[in-house]
Amino acid sequence: MKSISLYVSLYLLVAICCLARQPAPDHSQKLLNSALDLARSEQVTEACVFYIPEEAARAIPISPSAMEHSYWGSFRIRWFKFTGFRKKLIAALNKASLAPRDDLSGDYRWACILYDSQGKRLTSIYLTAGTNAQIDELPVTANRELVDCFRQEFRGLTEIWGGFGDLTK
Repeated sequence: MKSISLYVSLYLLVAICCLARQPAPDHSQKLLNSALDLARSEQVTEACVFYIPEEAARAIPISPSAMEHSYWGSFRIRWFKFTGFRKKLIAALNKASLAPRDDLSGDYRWACILYDSQGKRLTSIYLTAGTNAQIDELPVTANRELVDCFRQEFRGLTEIWGGFGDLTK
C-alpha cells in the first residue's frame, strides 16, 4: 500500500514539475496578439529597420539585442503610416502564420522597431533568414511571408550594404 502511494506521489510530483516548465500557450498567444495589434495600429508613426547580410558571419548567431548594435545597415522611416511599406508589412504579418515557439535561438538578420509619435517603442520584429522570428520578447515561428517582405522591399539596399547580390532567390 505504501509503495502504491509513493508511486502516485512521485507521478504527481513529476507531472506538476513538467507542467510548471511549460509556458502557458494562452498567455504566449495573448502576448503575440497584443504585439501584432500594436504593429498594425495607427499608433505606429515611425519605423527603424536594421539589416545584416544573410551570408555574413554564419558561424556566429546574432541575437535580437546584438542585431540592434551590430547591424551593417539601418535607416529610419519617418511618417511610416503613410508609406507603401506599412501596407506591405501589415499584409505580411497577416499572412505570416505566426505561432509562439519554445526555442529562443536564432540567427537574426532583419529587425524592424516600430515607434509612436512620441518616440516610444511600441513593438519589435526580428527575423532570421528562415522561419524563426521574435516579436518583442516572444520567439515565434513564421512562414516566409515576413522575411520575403523585407527582402523584396529593400532588395536594392541589401546589394549596397552587403554586396551579396539578389537575396530574393
